[in-house]
Amino acid sequence: MVILSLKVQTEFEKAKKYAFLLLKFRIRSKQELTLRLKKKGFKFIEINNVVDFLTDLGYIDDFKFAKTWISSRLNSKPCGKKLLVYELRQKGVAPQIINDLVSKIDTEQEYQRAEKAALQRLKKLQLTDSQVKLKIKLFAYLARRGFPRELITLVIGKLPL
Repeated sequence: MVILSLKVQTEFEKAKKYAFLLLKFRIRSKQELTLRLKKKGFKFIEINNVVDFLTDLGYIDDFKFAKTWISSRLNSKPCGKKLLVYELRQKGVAPQIINDLVSKIDTEQEYQRAEKAALQRLKKLQLTDSQVKLKIKLFAYLARRGFPRELITLVIGKLPL
């Protein structure tokens, strides 16, 4: 019985060590960390114990994760609310947390990010294409970046093509 208890404790320590290694690189959501530990081959009980342990210490917090993720994505590559919602859902963040944080994103700032993305993309596109082809390509690019259709139409309409 003591040997079994020691084995469980060492497995917990291994799982905890691996979790800290993952958290050393970037903050992670609860689901994301759980999946990584499962992929590494740890058992369900060890994963739950480690996740609970790290949650109690404040190392795992889906609200902080989502807030950091949104801030990082908005600063690194311009994207819209749709893409942010999709990515956070993929990471296992609760819909209520996602809606709370995404609703705080200013529409004017989203317009500016869409415009910036369109201008950057326009520089890369072949200007030999017709104006219609350029608009179609820009529309598709901005849609993939998660911007709403109405905003894309507005941005493309104001571009110097």
